[in-house]
Amino acid sequence: MTNDHIADDRKKVRLIDANALSEKIGKMKDEITHNRGGYRYCNEDEKNEWDKLDGFDSLVCDAPTVDAVEVDDMREFAKDVAYQFGYYCQNGGRLHITHGGLSTLEWAFDILGWENPHPVPECECEIDGCHEHATCGAPTADGYKWMCSKHCLERRTDGNEA
Repeated sequence: MTNDHIADDRKKVRLIDANALSEKIGKMKDEITHNRGGYRYCNEDEKNEWDKLDGFDSLVCDAPTVDAVEVDDMREFAKDVAYQFGYYCQNGGRLHITHGGLSTLEWAFDILGWENPHPVPECECEIDGCHEHATCGAPTADGYKWMCSKHCLERRTDGNEA
């Protein structure tokens, strides 16, 4: 075994069986579609995540020589799915994301090693003292800030539109 081979093995901490991965991706897509009332996605961001699902499925199904996907790629994918389709909620006064019992998201949380619910302070409104989900952004005197809908609406009604 060469040193290059050892280094490659260390990069691929854990490999995921391609058939199992393809099956999981198919179940994810079916469950998301079912829970969305037959719709696969509602907006452009969700469409991009859906396209990632198709891309991973194609990678696995269309390349017979591919029998595994690196963990880092899968973790990044699982994180995207969790943030895009997870349920945002308050827990102890702070913003968290939960899988809500949805098996697809449970699987993503498992891949990431997240407990349910998982704290997401990076998704909170950037207005001091507010811990609501930031859904829009705007320039402020202190620079660009991500804000909850309440603070965005207040900016608009105060005439502070960007």
